[in-house]
Amino acid sequence: SSDVCSSDLVKDGVATVSYEVPGIPKDKISVSWKDDLLAVSGKNGSRSVSFRVSFPDIDKTTLKAECADGILTVSANLKKEDDGVVNVQVV
Repeated sequence: SSDVCSSDLVKDGVATVSYEVPGIPKDKISVSWKDDLLAVSGKNGSRSVSFRVSFPDIDKTTLKAECADGILTVSANLKKEDDGVVNVQVV
């Protein structure tokens, strides 16, 4: 398909990607994320879209997808930096 993925955008700790999904209603679009890979698919009659894109270093609990005017936008907060220190309680 000739679907267009916009450049990944990171601003204020939020990563965002946008895709053109003309003619496909939001209830016909599926978005999933696993192992740092974002998968999008959708179908409406003879029109379909399907693509995968690397979407690493995000907090999966903050994933959001919005569809308006033929554009699907997926966003998520970036993971907080881990300093590698684990405090262990002595019992």
